[in-house]
Amino acid sequence: MYRALLAADGQVDRVMKQAEAIAALPHAAEAVSVLVLNVYEDTSTEVSEEMLAPDRVNAVSEAVDYLEGEGISVEAQRVAGDPAQTIIGVADEFDADGVFIGGAKRSPAGKALFGSVTQQVILNSSRPTTVTID
Repeated sequence: MYRALLAADGQVDRVMKQAEAIAALPHAAEAVSVLVLNVYEDTSTEVSEEMLAPDRVNAVSEAVDYLEGEGISVEAQRVAGDPAQTIIGVADEFDADGVFIGGAKRSPAGKALFGSVTQQVILNSSRPTTVTID
């Protein structure tokens, strides 16, 4: 079973590109399990149950619905923390075979650089990382 971590921010189009990339993997319906992870930065010490609900983020709900519609096993989590560090840590805990993360379109000169979270995950994760560009 191939275990994919989809690092979902709040951008629906970006997250759906990631979900589509996962669905395009060979034999995805039979051989892929996905964890859709949304990380939010929270400075408060008390977090409500409602705040942790993955379906609180529309992009997460749409990705889960799409992947389930493709017959792919999927679960979702929403956690507080530093986005890059949390993505890397959860990928390790989940024992992900691959991390799927989104990037934004950039100018020709800016294409060499990704957003800070994407760049940190690429540079610091020991997991193969796929970057989709919206």
